[in-house]
Amino acid sequence: MATKAKGGSSEKKKKPAVDVVDSMAGAAQEPVTVAYDRQLLNEFVLGNITLGELEGIGKEVQYQIAERGYKLLNAGKLKEAEKIFKGLITLDPFDSYFHTVLGSIHQRQDMKDEAIEEYSRALKVNPFNATALANRGEIYFQLGRVLEATQDFQSAIENDPECKEPATLRCRVLSMALAKTIEENKEKILESMAKTKKGAAKKSAAGPAPSKPGAAVKPKPGAAGKKK
Repeated sequence: MATKAKGGSSEKKKKPAVDVVDSMAGAAQEPVTVAYDRQLLNEFVLGNITLGELEGIGKEVQYQIAERGYKLLNAGKLKEAEKIFKGLITLDPFDSYFHTVLGSIHQRQDMKDEAIEEYSRALKVNPFNATALANRGEIYFQLGRVLEATQDFQSAIENDPECKEPATLRCRVLSMALAKTIEENKEKILESMAKTKKGAAKKSAAGPAPSKPGAAVKPKPGAAGKKK
């Protein structure tokens, strides 16, 4: 397709360069047909490579995009940052950092369940992720889930006893606050734990509840399987 230039001459119309970040953030782009390498496509279908590897968008480029997304997060532009990190997770669902930052975004949006889910995904990829442990533990603490909060804080401290990571130092501070809360509310916590155990025992004695005919478990949106 040609466009008429000044002076009556014509020149080939140049396609505008596609900004990957804008594309991920939802900017409208013209559809493009791409011919994939047959072997790479087969590896992707088998789950041996990520979409980023199939598309040729390497980790260096992904982290450049992540840096822009992180700046948006710090600027308080949570929706824009969320779109970018969701896009990055689509490219590589096995990157612990991407899940951690998306968890932080959800945490700032007061979406606690979604934040816990992302931190859990980050920790599934990298169990030593101190930031994910600290942040998830903090949410558990806020929700009154004392045992889970304690486990996250202890895990982070055990993995980094010298507190080289700022997140681990925060775990120490939160752990001290948690210990104080436990001491101040010891009787209530023990009573709550006793009720939980009693309820679990009754449920176990009653046996499993009959399921409805044809009932199926609905898959969670965006859930990614473990990379082989």
